[in-house]
Amino acid sequence: MRRLRNCLLVLVLLVAALLASGPLLIALREPDALPATSPAGVAGRFLDLPGGRTHVVEAGSGAPLLLVHGFGASTADFEETVLEPLARSHRVIAVDLYGYGWSERRDDYRYGWTLWADQLAATLDALGIARASIAGHSMGGAAAAMFAVRHPDRIDRLILADALYPLLPEERPPIFRLLHTPMLGEVALGLVRQASGPGFSAAHGEYAAAWYRIRGTRSGALRYVRDDAGRAEIADAYPRIAAPTLVLHGTADTFVPIAAMERIAPTIPHARIVRIAGGGHFICRDVPDTFVREVDAFLAEP
Repeated sequence: MRRLRNCLLVLVLLVAALLASGPLLIALREPDALPATSPAGVAGRFLDLPGGRTHVVEAGSGAPLLLVHGFGASTADFEETVLEPLARSHRVIAVDLYGYGWSERRDDYRYGWTLWADQLAATLDALGIARASIAGHSMGGAAAAMFAVRHPDRIDRLILADALYPLLPEERPPIFRLLHTPMLGEVALGLVRQASGPGFSAAHGEYAAAWYRIRGTRSGALRYVRDDAGRAEIADAYPRIAAPTLVLHGTADTFVPIAAMERIAPTIPHARIVRIAGGGHFICRDVPDTFVREVDAFLAEP
């Protein structure tokens, strides 16, 4: 019996030590300050916005189109897949949201829809653009939806690509349940070098590893994931979108199940829903030709 108690005590102490190591692991993973200038090999430029410095990558000419990435991502998601094809007929601006890529991190940010929607508006101001269309993927789709609600006079058309919709508890992916759990989330992010989505290139992964070294990246991600009030905010936003909206969603999406889209997207007043058979969550990567074709056709409509 004593041996069993001792084994249990050792196990408890090991688990406690592992959990307590989360913040230390994160600190070791993030030794770098946000660079003052664009690092070598990083395309685009920095905009000094009232809310913080923002990294953008631009291409093409014509009607402006903002591209907004998802959780754990950056402008590289679009640079690797759809930015250049879309730039053949649009002025394309890919934006790093606060907390991601090479944009600002701050301890006092409340990472979420309002912050990012207003960041997009300030980006348009800095670029001298009065109105634009916006395409948002995953978390970035929800940020674009909030922009459409908060700044309705500044959006022409909205594209939601496997956007984040309010999920039922059983629909939440296991990784987000883990990140939502105090200490376990810290350990999980402290152990990973970067969070480039599965299936992207090795170069994409190395690019992500570089900006994942910036202090505040992982703690900001955890604050976003654990802000439960954000789900209610975005649930309230979708039915209030007035802009013409194209909803693209892969039927095999395992991060945002199509059932969530089927519940929410029909509440958007002027939405057209296109289901991409067999498509996963990263449709810009997996079926870029389909994505570009659907977006180009939608933006060309009278």
